[in-house]
Amino acid sequence: MPSNNKGFTLSETLITLSMTLIILSLSHPLLVSLQLPRYEQELEVRQFFSFLQEEVNNSRDLYQTTNTLIIVDALNRTTSIEKYRGMVRRRVNGSGHEELLNEVDVLEIAEMDHFFIISVTMKGGVVYQKHLRKAFVFQ
Repeated sequence: MPSNNKGFTLSETLITLSMTLIILSLSHPLLVSLQLPRYEQELEVRQFFSFLQEEVNNSRDLYQTTNTLIIVDALNRTTSIEKYRGMVRRRVNGSGHEELLNEVDVLEIAEMDHFFIISVTMKGGVVYQKHLRKAFVFQ
């Protein structure tokens, strides 16, 4: 009678399955560490700073009150940029509510001679800082 040795036994299958599971479980942390860093937060903050600089460039008057940046434009509209419930918001003439930046822990505004220093501390502790020049056009 011929012997039939061409198939897999149950023990071989279980050993192969267990080795595959061990390799997969050990490779997951390696694959996670190879992920590229995410730059979304930095891009959001840069866009926020660019928007602020544009507002300042188009302003007629600019001043600060208790961590609120007040911008008066050529149409005499008063725009306030302030921290509100974990975000930075923009309000025009005391009304409206436009979210400019989310996940903000601290917003600090310091006024110097010809510029403002805007410091944003995000949740997680990352700090971003920008100098905004006062660029008024006198008519």
